Amino acid sequence: MPESAEKKPALQKRDSWSEEPLEGGERRPWEGTSDKDGGGGGGDGHSLDLRVFTLNCWGLRFVSEKRRERMTAIGAYLARSAYDVVLLQEVWMGEDYRRIRDAVRGAFPHSHFFDNGIIGSGTCVFTRARIRDATFHEFTMNGYPHKIWHGDWFGGKGLGVCQIHYRGFDIHLYTSHYHAEYDRTHDVYLGHRVIHALESAQWIKLASSSADVTVYAGDFNTEPTDVPYKLVRMIVPLNDSWQQVEKIPFSVLYSYCAKKSC
Repeated sequence: MPESAEKKPALQKRDSWSEEPLEGGERRPWEGTSDKDGGGGGGDGHSLDLRVFTLNCWGLRFVSEKRRERMTAIGAYLARSAYDVVLLQEVWMGEDYRRIRDAVRGAFPHSHFFDNGIIGSGTCVFTRARIRDATFHEFTMNGYPHKIWHGDWFGGKGLGVCQIHYRGFDIHLYTSHYHAEYDRTHDVYLGHRVIHALESAQWIKLASSSADVTVYAGDFNTEPTDVPYKLVRMIVPLNDSWQQVEKIPFSVLYSYCAKKSC
């Protein structure tokens, strides 16, 4: 979409894509700024600074080291943060979701846990605004059941969707955790991530045609030069908000963490 000087995205977190508000700042007639929708100031109906946090929390039971301590720390950090929306991945266990939910209740009174698949999707959303609607689309292809140690097949991976009205804007929030890569030199799961990206792009394009702001954040296990990334950006289309804000060339745009850093 064309970019205007007053509507540049304010999303600061890598691995997130955003679509800007409608050109000209057009508002829907039913949109208000009531307190119950989290609209207590900060928006004039024409521009919006939306602060988004996204993180893979590495919450595998029996595998992730210091899982409970990490979830407790994440909850404590978010409880004192100034973010408007939080989208988390790899929160596989209900007890971890509840631990974070209870910790952030004062800052983010509204949340949704996408509990799909055999062990869950691992994704959840926390927001300052009331969630008006939520649904989940499970990807049609997601790993192989005989590759037990990879485990992706057991997770109900898909596209989580939440709708909120915030500061006069109709906002659609999407989150996903694509299939892991494991071996980039012999990537047998590339086709799976291509399906993930294609299904996500089609859903977002159709479902968010009337939204003022669209946010898609998650762990996509992909790089800017990869096909899944290009599909999501070009089909919807979406802007890479990290790249827009930081002005980093795509040739050096990476998001990763060192081993044991979690």
